[in-house]
Amino acid sequence: DPLCIHDDGSLDETCIRQLGTLFSGARIITRAESDRDLGHYLKNHPHCWRYRQGSKLSLKVFDFCYYARAPRIAIMDSDQAFFARPDDYLRAFDPPVGQPERVVFTQDFQNAYAAPRWRVKASTGLDLPDRLNSGLGLVYRDMMDLEFIERFVQLPEVWDKRMWAEQTLWALLAVRRGLDALGPAYHVALPEERGIDQLVMKHYVGRSHRLFFVEAVPHLRKRLNMDAKR
Repeated sequence: DPLCIHDDGSLDETCIRQLGTLFSGARIITRAESDRDLGHYLKNHPHCWRYRQGSKLSLKVFDFCYYARAPRIAIMDSDQAFFARPDDYLRAFDPPVGQPERVVFTQDFQNAYAAPRWRVKASTGLDLPDRLNSGLGLVYRDMMDLEFIERFVQLPEVWDKRMWAEQTLWALLAVRRGLDALGPAYHVALPEERGIDQLVMKHYVGRSHRLFFVEAVPHLRKRLNMDAKR
């Protein structure tokens, strides 16, 4: 499927029907369906299953790879807006001949990880990259390593900061594969930060969520109306 929409449990039947109308041909995976399928998939990894049940964001790790039908997966959170064609991002899907396939993510304004870098290094032997944000990315289905994740999610810090555990996992899996960061035109917003000049994409995280509707939606609606009149 070119587009797969994962329900975190917050979509009712009306929402699912509307998404199906807006994105014709997309596959919409309900939370009930994914809980059933992933319950079987993770039956031999109880800590992975406990983590998945305790964090909606964990679906981005387990479910994306489980349901993917292609080797490459484009990750896109629903709280980001595009203001221009993301050429740098799209080029990552077709690297030059002889160049390795690498993972691509945006950069955050902070190191938002579930555990201190020294603790992660001591536990995994890996160095966390600087300020990775997992809202927009290119990953690969074969990056999924349940044994590695099973060990990592047993760290007490993962449960203390579950909201950042998914991002921490993608950072570690990306380092193992090879990671490139998108440039500043792919921007993760500071709280209450306004402005879209020179941006290709803006990710409205945390306290900047409301600006998605105040800033991005009106701007894109105006652009669409202008294009329709040409």
